[in-house]
Amino acid sequence: MKYAILGGYGLLGKAFQEVLQQSGKAFTAFSKQDLDIRDVADLGRLLPGFDVIINCAAYTDVKGAEIEQKTAYEVNVEGPRNLAAYTRSGPKLIHISSDYVFGGANQSRPYQENDDPDPLNIYGKTKALGEIAVLEENPAALVWRTSWLFSYTGQSFVQKILQQIEQKKEVSVVEDQVGRPTFAQDLAEAVLGLEDASGIFHFANKEPVSRYQFAEAIWLAAKNASISLRCKKMHSVKTKPTDVVRPSYSVLSTQKYAKLAKTPRSWKKPLEITMQKLFSLC
Repeated sequence: MKYAILGGYGLLGKAFQEVLQQSGKAFTAFSKQDLDIRDVADLGRLLPGFDVIINCAAYTDVKGAEIEQKTAYEVNVEGPRNLAAYTRSGPKLIHISSDYVFGGANQSRPYQENDDPDPLNIYGKTKALGEIAVLEENPAALVWRTSWLFSYTGQSFVQKILQQIEQKKEVSVVEDQVGRPTFAQDLAEAVLGLEDASGIFHFANKEPVSRYQFAEAIWLAAKNASISLRCKKMHSVKTKPTDVVRPSYSVLSTQKYAKLAKTPRSWKKPLEITMQKLFSLC
């Protein structure tokens, strides 16, 4: 089996590289400069010979998507559609989607795979349309929704909070956004463990938290590691009315995955691993 990782040098792409390398599987990682999923010619030129194509390529700048709507649509909808058409009679396609396909309004239970998407912003809308495009073109494809990705292999909320608590005396973090943090390496292992499945699956680490609670855990881990921090106080705040609208509640149910594999572990140990790795690089 030979794997192609598209968007292979982003946070999740690097996690897939690590997991595949550890398992001794052959793979090639493509950056967006190497392969543009919007270009059908690139697919025909670079993807023959692969058995599994993992699409981590996406336009993920939530604020930027509100401005560059055409680019976000091309990358998040047309690109996945091209991949699905290409793989319809060939390699397995695994496509990564997002909790942002949901809005969270009046939601009191975790979202299941068959819940109707109700995205609030352009990024979420394009990711929802991308899912539809993939499964319309290739019903045998596998779509994974995930949330709040973090790792030591790229930039994430963890690195953002670390930077703030190292530089600022007081840090404010929103408390009215709730989800499940996801360790990228755990997601990669889950995806590869069910690569023969099809349809939509959810994966996230156990225990929903607010952004503020997650930031507090990062702050505490940094203090326990005796890292020099300027931050003396962390404030919980509401999302500003001027900000791009984001899901207030985007907790994903992972029951479907757990029935076929295992219950995801808590995000707390992976956060500890991530912090240890990051601090060792300092």
